[in-house]
Amino acid sequence: MLKHTLVKEIICEVVFISKRREMGTKFYSFIVFLLVFRPSESQKIRTLKLAMDPRYTSLLPLSSQFYTTELSSTSRMLCFLMCLQQNDTCAGTLVNTDALQCKLINSHLDGLSLDKDNPGHGWSFYAVDGCSSGWKAYNGHCYIRISTQLSFNEAQMHCLQLGAYLVEINDPSENTWITQNLLNNVYCEKKYDCGTWTGANDISVEDSFVWIGSNTPVTFTNWTGANPDDDMVTEDLDCVEIFYDSTWNDRPCPHLKPFICEK
Repeated sequence: MLKHTLVKEIICEVVFISKRREMGTKFYSFIVFLLVFRPSESQKIRTLKLAMDPRYTSLLPLSSQFYTTELSSTSRMLCFLMCLQQNDTCAGTLVNTDALQCKLINSHLDGLSLDKDNPGHGWSFYAVDGCSSGWKAYNGHCYIRISTQLSFNEAQMHCLQLGAYLVEINDPSENTWITQNLLNNVYCEKKYDCGTWTGANDISVEDSFVWIGSNTPVTFTNWTGANPDDDMVTEDLDCVEIFYDSTWNDRPCPHLKPFICEK
């Protein structure tokens, strides 16, 4: 239960729903109270703003690794409130109102691998509107550049701990936005000294680049020079970094780099 000291303002929206009985003329009226908690600016809790995304109705991720919490016998509103309490890791909720089931999810569905062959009937996806402190919002996702230098695998593990994954860059617009908003203060005399890990890699199959978070193919690239050039060196250049000029380079995965998380 949320303590009253966390609440600055409560707004109650009353919705009346009438249902006629099959037999007879008596009507039932149900009153549903939708509570929106608005914390003060000094508190590190987001305002509860969730919007249903109809593109993902009845679709669930292939793996449970994207769920931070799974609950039974839980109403939609209680599911939303649980998401609010986990403000640093919850990016949205999967709700089945008929079965009273709730799944708190750690990233937005379009960044995940969805099980389109086995739809989960009755499930709806509600995405959180807005990003927690330190993260920047773009096109429904939240991003942060971590300056701590880690290997590729360590960086992905760190992102997972934040309820995120190493960034997936899907088009030129996203690539430009990342350059202008997350790499704008990065500079080296030689750009090869200033790379930042993305989630792209060809660890499993040479020259078949995928995103480590969703395991989906990389369809957009912005390589610098003759890269990727794994076939020209003796080291395995299986992981992809982005430079402050928006171009990409393949690099040995054990190298220590800053990295960008997305959720």
